[in-house]
Parts: sequence; C-alpha cells; structure tokens
Amino acid sequence: MFILTVLEGIVLLFYVGYLVREYSQQQVPFYVKLLTYISWILSFGIVFIIPHDIYYTMNDYGDGYDYTVLLWKWIYWGNFILCWLILPICQEYEDAGEFSFKDKLIRSFKNNLIIYAYFLLFGLIFIAYLAIFNKLDFNSILKVLVALAYAFGILLVVILLGHGLVAIPREYWRKAQYQKCLKALYLEAAQINHTIQELNIQLFNMTIELIQNKQLNPNQQCIDHILNEIPYEIIEDASHKLLDIIEVKQLSSFCEINKKAKKRAAEYKRAKTKWDHICTECFLLEDMIDNEFSVHYKIRSTLRYPKSGQFGHYVDILEWLWYTKIKKAYLLSLCVIFSILSSIVILSEISCFTEFDFNILSRIINVNGFMHTQISILIPLMYISFCAFYGLFHINFAGMYGFYNHQQTDAPSLMFGSINFSRVSFPLTFNFLQMIHIQGTPFEDVVGNMDTSSVLGMSFSYSLPILLIMASIFNFFEVYDKILQVVGLPQFKFSQTQFNSEEGERLICKARVKRERDVLNKVGIKFLDQCEMRELDSRMIQFV
Repeated sequence: MFILTVLEGIVLLFYVGYLVREYSQQQVPFYVKLLTYISWILSFGIVFIIPHDIYYTMNDYGDGYDYTVLLWKWIYWGNFILCWLILPICQEYEDAGEFSFKDKLIRSFKNNLIIYAYFLLFGLIFIAYLAIFNKLDFNSILKVLVALAYAFGILLVVILLGHGLVAIPREYWRKAQYQKCLKALYLEAAQINHTIQELNIQLFNMTIELIQNKQLNPNQQCIDHILNEIPYEIIEDASHKLLDIIEVKQLSSFCEINKKAKKRAAEYKRAKTKWDHICTECFLLEDMIDNEFSVHYKIRSTLRYPKSGQFGHYVDILEWLWYTKIKKAYLLSLCVIFSILSSIVILSEISCFTEFDFNILSRIINVNGFMHTQISILIPLMYISFCAFYGLFHINFAGMYGFYNHQQTDAPSLMFGSINFSRVSFPLTFNFLQMIHIQGTPFEDVVGNMDTSSVLGMSFSYSLPILLIMASIFNFFEVYDKILQVVGLPQFKFSQTQFNSEEGERLICKARVKRERDVLNKVGIKFLDQCEMRELDSRMIQFV
C-alpha cells in the first residue's frame, strides 16, 4: 500500500513538472512556474487521493480516514488561497503594462479590487432580494449562496465533459485518417500563415511609431523597454523602412502600448513556432502516405536518409512498419477504447441526476481490497479528469489567454489556467462520488455536501444530464464552433478557424523545398537517388 502511494506521488510530481515545462515560455519568471506547479499538483493530485478516500470510507480505517481528512484540508485551503488571492494578483501583475515593480503591483491590486467590488455589489443586491422578496433568514441565504457556487462548478464540469468526452475519441479517429489529417493540417497551415502576416504588420507599424518617437525624445527609456519585446527581424525591417515615412504619430499611453507589444510579440513567436511544428507534421504525413505501399519497406524521402550502422537497415524497416501499419491500428484502438469509456461516463452521468439506472460505472467499481479499489477507480477517474481538463487546455481566448504547448504559454495564461483548474477540481470530485453512489467520505467532511437539489430543486438536477447530452451532440457536430463563427466570436472556440486547404498545401510545399535545401546543405546529395533529385529539381523550378 505504502509503495503504491509513493509511486503515485512520484508520477504526479514528474508529470506535472513535465507539463509546466512543456507549456510555459522560457522567459516566464521562476515564481510563476513554481506557483503553477504547486497549483497543478493540488488540482491534479486529487485524482490519486480519491481512491484512498473511498477505500478508507468503505473499510472504516480510522487512522487512514483521519489522515485523508487532514490531506483534504491542506488541498482545499491551499487551492482556495491560490485561486482567490495569490494567482489573481500574480496574473494581473504579469499582465500589466507598467514598467516598475511598484506600478505593476498597484495595477494588479487595483484591477482585483474592482473585480471583488463588483462581486460584492451584485452579491449584496442578490442577498437583499432574497431577504426582502423571498423572506429568507441568514442561514437560508447562506445555503442558497453556497448551492449557487457549487451549481456553477458542477455546471462547468458538465460543459467541459460534454466537450472532452466527444473531442478525445474523435481526435484519435482523425489522426488515424492520414489523408484527412493532412488536409486539416493544410487548412491550419493557411490560417497560421495568415496570422503570422497580420501580426508582422501590426508589430511593424508599432515599431515604426516607437522608433520615430524615440528619435524625437531620446530620453524615453520606456520605448527601449518596449522595443526589447519585439523580435529583432521586425525592428530591422522597420529601421530600413523608416526613411520613407515623414509623418510622426505621437504616442500617449506607453503602458498600454507595452502591454499590447508583449501580447503581439508573444503571439507572433507562438505562431512562428506552431508553423514549424505544422510543417514537420505535414512532411512526415506526406512521406507516410507516399511510402505506405513501398516495396523497399522504408520511408524514402528527400528529408530523410537511411540509418547507418549494423542494424540501420532493420531500424528503417521497423520505422516504416510503425508509421504505415502499426500506428494507425494503435490510434484506432485508442479511439474505440475512449469511445467506450465516454459512453460509460455519459450513461453514468444521466443516471446520477435522474431515476434511470444506467450507471455502469458504479457496477465496475470494486472496493474489496486496496489494489482493487485503486485500479477500478483510477482508470475511469483519470479518464473523466482527462476529459474535463482537456477542454481547459484547448479553449482559446484569442489575444487574451490560452494554453499553447512547445513552451509557448505566457505567464498570465498560466495563472488564468491554474485558477480554472482549481475551480473545476472539487466539483469534479463531487460529481465522481455522485456517479458511484458513495457518501460519508473524508472529502465531504472537509468540503461539505455539494448536493444542490435540496436548495435549487430537482429541476436543476434533471437539467444537467440534458445539458451534458446537448453539449456532447453540439461538440460531435461542431455546432458550438459554427455558432461562434456566425456571431463573429471565433476567438472563444475550442478549435481555430480554418482557411483554404489548397493555399495551405501550396505553402507547405514551399516550406518543404526550403527544408530540402537545408538537408542538402547538411548531408549533401549522396543520400538522394536520381528519381528523388529530379523530383526535387521540379519542385524548385515550380516554386522558387
């Protein structure tokens, strides 16, 4: 028992460390990475605590039960302090456009006080409404407020599950369809290229204005600070173009310009990085499709060359087998497994809030023995958590906040995501306990009973499975993204707007020619046969 608990803790610590490193930008301050790491440990670590919670509840082990209660208290109050005090202040501090530590801190406190003031104002109005028109006493009003807070959390969990339960199996299905996946990448490539051009123009115009104002007032140190945020190649282009521009536009608020420059520069770098990764994925998919039925049992490409050494030939064959045969079957198998798990979760959610007994999850949970409890709870719980957090990792508020892998997430986005992880984790835990029909746990001793039906009525409970089904259907047919596109709010989509695939294919082909040139410069032409050289020459003649 102790060894398994230690292993789970080690896995959690290393996995969260990997996530923080994978998502956070290199220039993100260390304290932000540390706070993100602690917050994610508290949010994701709940997955490993629930099996212990249930095991000690069902087997009535006093010492283990008390230990779990103490652990829940640390997690609950740690999440509370981080979510409502520390992380919002750090988020606004990192998002501020001011230049000094004092000014940024003042801006952070001011913005947070404004938000808390609005919450307090509307809260007092709502409490007065309940006291005057509904004639509720203080205890009843407190129960209503707590129920509303829990209801919001559970509602958010249901919406996120409705996205993740559909999006995850569909993602693996799409990855297994190489042709469709390649076309989707072409569409994304066209969009990213368009984004890079737009951001380049915006940063270019901003740089020209900054350099002009710097020439008029050389003592403006803040302009140098802003220019340090902008990529050097854009500053160099703007310096050459500056001679052709006569009109000088006076700048007013350097703080706002600094904030905008940081965001635009981060988006530009992020788009450039994403473009490189999309190109690499497209090149690999093109080679996989071209060599799927190769008689050489190798991936022959102008971007690759045969492995050397005694076992190089066999490594090439294994690589060909993996990419052209085994990987597709592996992805399809994951799609089937995740689809089955999603169906089980949806049926369990429906039975959780209604009288219909479709709860398969409660039947497969085995609490007889520590190992049986761990395995039977961890597998479905990890998948449910994966589905819920999947939406938070993929939702994108363009120009504001969003998670981006390959070390492209800025500090405000890390803080924003950590706050939402904290707000989702406890309703997600209660929702899982409801699905498996277990009560009287250490979790409830610390957090309390989140059952809102006694306060808000059974109509709220019955509406949740309907909402889950609707969210799943909407995400399956991508209705949600289409609605946001129609009303002009694509920045709040789970996925990005897609452009013309033919344009994307043309851009990728140009990028491939450039990559082939780099390969030729590094390894020479000795690895390319005559057919491949003729193909490379024709591409260069066509596009260069």
